[in-house]
Amino acid sequence: MSSFSLKSWTTRDILVVIILAIVFALLTGPVLALAFLIGSGNPLVSVAFAAVTTIPSLVAPYILRKPGAAFLTQLLMGLIQLPFSPMGFFIVVVGLINGVVGELPFLLTRYQNYSLGLLIASGVFSRLVALGFAMSTMGFANMPIGIQIGLVITAILAGVAIALIANYVCDILQRSGILSRFAISATQIEDLDESLSSE
Repeated sequence: MSSFSLKSWTTRDILVVIILAIVFALLTGPVLALAFLIGSGNPLVSVAFAAVTTIPSLVAPYILRKPGAAFLTQLLMGLIQLPFSPMGFFIVVVGLINGVVGELPFLLTRYQNYSLGLLIASGVFSRLVALGFAMSTMGFANMPIGIQIGLVITAILAGVAIALIANYVCDILQRSGILSRFAISATQIEDLDESLSSE
């Protein structure tokens, strides 16, 4: 079973985490702040918007295929957003939660499964956990049951959507050759070799 250790990480891997954290911090920071502000007035939109924060915990492990990729990217992203976020240290808490939850599906498969199905399961699981957290911190649990059911459905659909987006973006980058030196390309080459040898 794979375990988290930076000894297996290259400088290139660490740079990818840093780049992803910076890019997604810039992209998701304003969206998350908006989701937080409109949470009480339009919780369905808030839950849908907040889903973008889960994308890094899908993209990072899908590219690097190393234990800890999701956690490190999310944590660093939260720390980068901290000085600029109206939510204060809460943004780091969000990063920690997303990072830990993002690691779990890959951990359960011993970091051997990076299929679209697992990405979708990870996205949905992350959004449901995030919704549970929002239920207790933003008062969503006090809303009518119909709205709560709508929130669950929105979280599930958002989880599926971000997984599809993450998979699509990573596959485009992989086909372009940008990720040719990373585990995502090596794994796909191994899968192709196994497929050809079985014919």
